[in-house]
Amino acid sequence: MGNDAIAKSNELLTVHTVDPHKIRQRHRRLMLRVLIFALPLAVVLAVSAAYVTYFSLDLSITQELQEISNPLFRGLMIGVSWFGNSRHGVIITVLLTAVLLLMRLKIEAWTLLISSTVGELVDFAIKTIVARPRPTIDLVSVYTHLNSKSFPSGHVFHYVALYGLLFYLVYVLMPRSILRTVFLVIFGSLVCLVGISRMYLGEHWASDVVGAYLFGSIWLLLIIDFYWHLKIRQLRLKPQQG
Repeated sequence: MGNDAIAKSNELLTVHTVDPHKIRQRHRRLMLRVLIFALPLAVVLAVSAAYVTYFSLDLSITQELQEISNPLFRGLMIGVSWFGNSRHGVIITVLLTAVLLLMRLKIEAWTLLISSTVGELVDFAIKTIVARPRPTIDLVSVYTHLNSKSFPSGHVFHYVALYGLLFYLVYVLMPRSILRTVFLVIFGSLVCLVGISRMYLGEHWASDVVGAYLFGSIWLLLIIDFYWHLKIRQLRLKPQQG
């Protein structure tokens, strides 16, 4: 995000050209609709994953994907997952938070940090409860052998919590421009492609990925509501500070 673009966006919010109350109301209506659909589906999928190691469709999807031998595609899949690999994800999260702080976007910075770090704990809790084993080499090709559980995909949950929130912030705060479009494409592509990459690399089943998108989206909606709560509180305090 460019400093000038963000500054102008914050000014618009400050003078109420954009009413954060109306945005939050619209978001809450959307959140309610999504929760009614996504939460029961996510819970059913999680319960199923706790008792079924993998579904036949899971195996078919991974085998079909792994038949793609194009080196460029393989490189893309490895590259997309790289951003979420252990220390990489932590470092990138810290750097993005620092960038937002340097741009004087304190609420956005702390919301992003909370979304990512607490989101990791939520994902770990679900993994621990479901305790589904990862794909094995006797079934599919496994790029990296990991000891953690499989459902839901940690990469996917992390990308939705981190890059999904960045996508939303760019969409809301930045005025229309080529730079805004570039950011939206980058963040949107990371969120969309990471699910495919986790299946292609044999790290997760398709149902793990779908579960992560469902739980991750629910988490993201809750975080966005929390963000607007902070934003509205900031606007209320500004007149008193002035």
